[in-house]
Parts: sequence; structure tokens; C-alpha cells
Amino acid sequence: MKKVLSVLLPCFVCVCLIQPINAIKIEPREPIGDPVPTQQYRFVNKKFVKSVYGAYKTVVSLNSPAGGATDISNSVSYSVTNQASYNINFSSSITNSSIVGGISSSLGISIGKSISKTASATLHLKKGETGRIQARAKYNCYQGTIQRKYITDTGGTIWLNYKTGYVKQYSGQMDFKTIID
Repeated sequence: MKKVLSVLLPCFVCVCLIQPINAIKIEPREPIGDPVPTQQYRFVNKKFVKSVYGAYKTVVSLNSPAGGATDISNSVSYSVTNQASYNINFSSSITNSSIVGGISSSLGISIGKSISKTASATLHLKKGETGRIQARAKYNCYQGTIQRKYITDTGGTIWLNYKTGYVKQYSGQMDFKTIID
């Protein structure tokens, strides 16, 4: 009997293990659908490209006082604007508000809105002279990847590269010059 069991038991175990596997019915799955694009964007892989200056703008025009030569100190206000573009020369701006919003929130800056800044400048004028103080902003240019968010058919999210983008961000520095007329 022991011999019979030792021969039959392994066969019985094999039949029991194989049978349930063959009994499992696998249903074919529907093909996976394409991810659905959203209107959410972000700016990643930011790297510094170069620094550039904006054009000089006259921010103050002054006349010398009647008494003669003097140093005139004045508070100077100026505006700067951060920009986003698909090209490094910033000849055109990105106008899609979703993309601009995604870049702005990714970098923590405001793009396309004028930012007012104030500084102090001194102009030395002789009697009868007029002068101007001009200012220009320094910007840092960055290159990065604009990514778009997609929703998968299983409810997950993926970020896919959309385009290379460029951001011109105000550096916090101004360059001043005085012009005596």
C-alpha cells in the first residue's frame, strides 16, 4: 500500500494543481486607450542660458534749479515684465494662458504682467542744464521643457514633453545712465 501511495500521490497532486489552472478562464482586456490631454502645463529642466538687458527708457527728466549747479537725487520708478517664448530671441510670446500659468506656477514668477520697481538715482546738473536718467532691466534667460499633463484610461496621470520653452526673468538688477542735455 505504501508503494502504491508513493506512486499515485505525486500523480494526484499534479492533477489537482494542473486542473485548477486549466479551469481559470481569462477574459480578454479591452485595448488601452490613448491618454487624454488636459490644459495643465509645467516647466521643468530649467537651465540658465544667458543674461540680457532691455532697452534704455527715460524714467526721469529734470531741469537745474535757478540757483545754479546741484546734485538732484530722485526716486526712480520703472516697470519690468517677465516673458515666455518658444524661441530664444523672444520675438514672439506664448499667448496660451494655460501654458503661461503653468510656467508661472512652476517657477514662482508672474509672466506677462508689468512689475513696478523703485530705485534712487542722483543727477549732477549745472545752471541751465537739463538731464535725464535712463534705466534698463537685466534679465536672466532660461531654457526648459514645457510638459503637458495627460489622464490615462485607468485614472492615472502622466506628464509628456510638449515643447522646448524659454523664459526671460527679471534678475532684480537695473542699469542706470544719466544724459545731460
